Amino acid sequence: VFGESEIGMVQSGEASGQLSRVLENIGQDCEKAYAIKSKVKSAMMYPIVIMALLLIVVSAMMIFVIPKLTELFASLEADLPLVTKIVVGISDFLLNHWPKLIIGIVVFFVGLSLFKKTEFGRYAIDNFKLHIPIFGKLLQEAYLSRFARSLSNLLDSNVSIVKTLEITANSMGNEVYRKRLLLAMEDIKQGIPLAENLMSTNLFPPMLVNMIDVGEKTAQLDEITAKVAAFYESEVDTAVAGLSKIIEPVILIIIGVTVGTVVASIMLPIMKLSSLSGAL
Repeated sequence: VFGESEIGMVQSGEASGQLSRVLENIGQDCEKAYAIKSKVKSAMMYPIVIMALLLIVVSAMMIFVIPKLTELFASLEADLPLVTKIVVGISDFLLNHWPKLIIGIVVFFVGLSLFKKTEFGRYAIDNFKLHIPIFGKLLQEAYLSRFARSLSNLLDSNVSIVKTLEITANSMGNEVYRKRLLLAMEDIKQGIPLAENLMSTNLFPPMLVNMIDVGEKTAQLDEITAKVAAFYESEVDTAVAGLSKIIEPVILIIIGVTVGTVVASIMLPIMKLSSLSGAL
């Protein structure tokens, strides 16, 4: 139920006699983390559901509608347009090779599941998430918010910077950030400041690095990172609101192009046959 971050904060709170304040910080952190996770999920759920429904509708047309028209076109021995040939080919594949398709899908997801269990697989998939168009930036801001909030809470609970980075790295939920923070932890043991270490990667924006640099130089890193966490939480809110406005027209265009292609594949041969019959 409780992660390494919460356990480390409680241990520190008990040792320092500040358990009440630490528990309050954990409660607030859980609320904020849940709110951010819910917003990211809601932003990604809408396009996933719409695209799934579109896939079901188009598949139904390919299986039940297109084959009937294919029989008509075949009986007339008409030369079909390219778009119709493509749609008919897809329909034929779904009808005659559906066991291969199902086996392929099952093999893909089983292989993906096994791949995710490997160290390289986790890193590759998490790195891919950060580079997804539109959603990658949203996920990165969510991870940065989690990083800054965890750093602030643990340092405020008098946990050492080395232990703080270790706990934060293991609670990030992203293998790319975890490896980078564990590397930073090792460098801090050698006396390299955190800001200087994070400056060498594009995973942490210059603004965040500069704020950490100020926090280290003024011995107020816990307070500075709390402000950074609040900033990125606000950025996630703004990004989610903006995504809802961007996604709707994009989905409408995808639906329009998909449905338009299927309709065109049906109507073009019919119009061609009508013109031929009119000429006769």
